[in-house]
Amino acid sequence: MRNLAGLLRAVAAGLALATLAGNASAQAGAGFPTKPVRWVVIFAPGGFGDVLARFVGPQLTEEWAQPVVVENRTGAGGAVGSELVLRAPADGYTLLGGSLSSHAVNLILRKDLPYHPLKDFAPVTTLAKLPNLIVAHPSLPVRDVKQLVAIAKRTKDRLSYGTPGVGTSMHMTGELLKQTTGIDMTHVPYKGGGAVMSEILGGHVPVAIIGLPIAVPLVKAGRLRAVAVTSAKRSPVMPDVPTLGEQGLRGFEATAWQALFVKAGTPAPIVERINRSFVRILNKPENRAHFERDGSELVSSTPQELTAFVESEIARWSKVVRAAGIQPN
Repeated sequence: MRNLAGLLRAVAAGLALATLAGNASAQAGAGFPTKPVRWVVIFAPGGFGDVLARFVGPQLTEEWAQPVVVENRTGAGGAVGSELVLRAPADGYTLLGGSLSSHAVNLILRKDLPYHPLKDFAPVTTLAKLPNLIVAHPSLPVRDVKQLVAIAKRTKDRLSYGTPGVGTSMHMTGELLKQTTGIDMTHVPYKGGGAVMSEILGGHVPVAIIGLPIAVPLVKAGRLRAVAVTSAKRSPVMPDVPTLGEQGLRGFEATAWQALFVKAGTPAPIVERINRSFVRILNKPENRAHFERDGSELVSSTPQELTAFVESEIARWSKVVRAAGIQPN
C-alpha cells in the first residue's frame, strides 16, 4: 500500500509538471513575439518572394507590435537562405520564405543538400501560387502549343527555351512539357527572370518560360507572344491566353509557389500563432486583390496541409527529373 501511495504521488506530480509545461508552452505562443522577427527571403530583391515579404511584413509588424525585418539570402536554389534559418534557434523568430526549388527540387537534384525540407523545417502555411507563362519571340511563328510542338519536332537544331535557372518551377515546367508532348528542347538556364527577358528580347533564345508578372507587360506591349499559361485556369490578368489544358494537354498544371517555414522543434503554440497571423493577412480581400492584379494568388493553409502539399510536390517532380535523366549534382 505504501508503494502504491508513493506511485500515485509520483504520477500526480508528473501530471502537474506536464500541465505546467503545457501552460507555459501555450503562454509562449500567446505572448509571441516579444522581440524583432527576421524573415529570410531566398531570392534577390525585386523577385516575387521579396515583394511578397515586403508587402506582408509591415502588416505583421502592426499586428505583432514588433519589427519584422526582411533579409535577402540568395544562392543555390534557396539552399543558402535555408541553411541560415537552420542555424537559427527553433523559437519562431527566424522565418523562412521557401519555394518549389528550396523545399522540393533541391532534395531531388542535390546529393549534398545540408537539410531536409520537412525533417529540418516545420511548415507554417502556404503563401502564394504564381502561374508561369510560355512566351515566344515574335520572329518565331508560334501562337499556340500545337505550333510550338510542330516547330520543335521539325527543327534540325533543337529549339531552346530559357528559364531563370536549374530546378526552378519554370525549368520543371519545361521538362514536363517535353515529356507530355514528346518534343525535345534544350534548356538554357539564366541567373534570374530579368536575364531571361533580356535574352529572349534580344533574340538569343526563341522561347522562355517565366513568371507571369514579369512577362505580362512585355506581352501587352507586343514585344513577346504568349503561347500558354501553365496554371489549371486562365489568369484574370491575361484572360485571352489559354491554358495548356485547354490546348490539348489535359490535366497539365505547373505553378511556382511560396510557403512559410520555421526551424523544426519550434514550439507548436508559436507555430500556430504565426499561422493565425499569416492566414488573417493573406485572406484580407484587399491584399488578395493587390496580388491578383499581377497574376499571382495569395493562398493560406494549415501546417498539416502544407506538409502534405510539399510531400506531393517532392513525389511529383522526382518522377519528372528521373524521366528527364537529370542527374543530382
